Order: sequence, then C-alpha cells, then structure tokens
Amino acid sequence: MHSTVTNMRKEDVWIIETDESLTGSVPSGTLIADSDRQTFVYLVDRGDTYGYVHFPVSMWGSLLQAVEEDASIGWQDGDEWIELERLKEELDMMLVNIEGNGNYGETFTSLVEKQFHSYIEQLNDQL
Repeated sequence: MHSTVTNMRKEDVWIIETDESLTGSVPSGTLIADSDRQTFVYLVDRGDTYGYVHFPVSMWGSLLQAVEEDASIGWQDGDEWIELERLKEELDMMLVNIEGNGNYGETFTSLVEKQFHSYIEQLNDQL
C-alpha cells in the first residue's frame, strides 16, 4: 500500500488526510526518503507487509510547521487514531543526513535544503 498525504490540518494535533485508508495500520516509528518520488515516507505495519505513507513536497510546509511546534501528527478516521510515532525524531535525523549529501540526488537534496533551510540550521546548532 502506497498512500499519499493530500492534506494536513491543525486541530489539537496535526491530522493528515491520505488518498488511501490507514485503518488497522500500526506505526513503525521509521521514516525513509524516496528521492525518485521526492517524498518522505513513513512506514506503517500492515500485518504481513509494510505500508508507505508519502509526504510529497506539497505537504512539506505543513510538516515543517508541525515539527517546529513539536506537535503530534497522525491519521484519524472516526474513533481510530494512528499517531505517526517518532516522526519528528526521524525527520530531524534525516534532514541532517540529507544536507549536502549527493546520495539522495541533486534535485531531492536541493528541494530539502531549500524548504527546510532554517530548521536544518537550528538542528546543526544543537549538535
């Protein structure tokens, strides 16, 4: 299952909307990059396989706002709430790793550095 985040909205927490249901998924606490699709990808456990929740470039502004607020981010359908555990920590590590790293491809690296520039500087100052 490849699901794409189509909207993020702030309520008491940040809620993502996706083009496919995440019902029954279990958060993995793992974030990877898909430089070909230019997305950050949060992995969810679907029992016998993993599901992939893609955060495309169009969602990076909202994602940045949510992590800067240190807010919970998750998916909700009725009473079901799936928090994307460790998303901020994983993103922080990934951003520091991507900066100046050609292994992710020039286009992806450039997009990440442009969108997250100030935030990456803050992370580097903390190291």
